[in-house]
Amino acid sequence: MGFELDAFLGRTSELRKWRQQLPSAAVCELSADLGLVPVTGKLAAEVGSRLGKEAEHLDGAARHREGLRRWAAQASQQFPVAQISACEFGNQSHDGASVRSGGEEVLAGVGLQSALDYLRDRAGVALGDRPIDLGRYRGERAAEKWAAAAAGIANAAPVSPPRTGSRRPSWTFLGGVALFFSVFFLALSFQQGRYEGGGITVHGVVTDKAYSPGSGAGVNARTASFSSYFVLYRFTTTDGRTLDGKDDVLPELWRSLKVGDPVAVEYLAASPDNNQIPEQRAGGRTFLVLGLATLVGGLALVALGRNANRARQLSGPENTA
Repeated sequence: MGFELDAFLGRTSELRKWRQQLPSAAVCELSADLGLVPVTGKLAAEVGSRLGKEAEHLDGAARHREGLRRWAAQASQQFPVAQISACEFGNQSHDGASVRSGGEEVLAGVGLQSALDYLRDRAGVALGDRPIDLGRYRGERAAEKWAAAAAGIANAAPVSPPRTGSRRPSWTFLGGVALFFSVFFLALSFQQGRYEGGGITVHGVVTDKAYSPGSGAGVNARTASFSSYFVLYRFTTTDGRTLDGKDDVLPELWRSLKVGDPVAVEYLAASPDNNQIPEQRAGGRTFLVLGLATLVGGLALVALGRNANRARQLSGPENTA
């Protein structure tokens, strides 16, 4: 499983002072003097709310983004702060960072190591000899897991194994989850297959960027939303139509693009309103394999669940609790 994490880095003792103004700031110790504050959904909402009426015209993602930027500038007046983003998916990984000091951005669009070097060499933050492991917690909700660990939740005593008669996820339920994902993957396979078979690629121009850190604060996974990196663009079809589009792209591309930059756009010849930035997701064959694999696995789990239920019914009432 990969991970996706947005966070602030700085001297741990300085980061702890943030809680006087940001109660949701969770400070995690990384190594020696270095600390990390994960950008949870709750923290992003809190800094966004500090903007007041001047941010009423901004949507949620833009308000969070501007709130994080302004907070970094404000906090850096006391001590340098690095704002970092890291992700890992399969065998691909990427990290990016910016550093502010004295309220000004002194490094922009650099890698994580450059930000760490600045904190060590220019701000005197001791990094220690222990490797900086930002992938300690996995998944798209890694920031929430970092915050939970800082609050001591991750180190709580493990839950005792369920006693006889307690409810457990059934094979049928797990099979249903797998079947749901099979439909999702097969739909993506069909969509990407349409682009691969009838897509036209033209040059477009970036008109805006948007970032949503997600709102998955807390433990309610049903209402969680995950970080998204959006690029808005304008392009002209081969028959002269000018259209606007928006796509959720990989963090590496999102950080490299600026408003006004050229960007490749792919659209369906029969339906130009269906468009995307190419090479930002797996191909149709990959999704087809995933869809078929989860379909077969889901059907097998459902069959296993039915057999287990039948066996419990045949074993008598004393074993069906």
